[in-house]
Amino acid sequence: MTDMLTTSFTDEELALNALEEYLEEGEDRDEMEAFIEEHGHKNFYNHFDEYREMVKQYDQDTVDAFLGADFDISDISRLEDAYYGQYDSEEEFTENFVNECYGLPDMPSWIAIDWKETWEDGLSWDYTFINGFVFCNHW
Repeated sequence: MTDMLTTSFTDEELALNALEEYLEEGEDRDEMEAFIEEHGHKNFYNHFDEYREMVKQYDQDTVDAFLGADFDISDISRLEDAYYGQYDSEEEFTENFVNECYGLPDMPSWIAIDWKETWEDGLSWDYTFINGFVFCNHW
């Protein structure tokens, strides 16, 4: 029954109805209109709930970085699984990742590890680094 009702309305009409409901809940019209402008009417009524939950759980910068990292708005519910934190560089993430996964033993200070090369040759295939945020490409 819901499918029959949904198909009788356009994406724009469904988005407008959802927008009115969100306005009653106190959501900001400008933010919602910006979302529609960027992601479209259909994505608004399909994914805005998840989007605003991720913004509340993390923050706008993290969500923007996720979407700017070639993830689609339809992936927004995967942010929680994909997010690995915020780092100053790929090298900092790589060192942290290796230490957490493999627990490097105490090494003499004269041993140098090339964290940049480790990132480029090993981790950059599976992780995306954008504006300091790290996301796993596979969830």
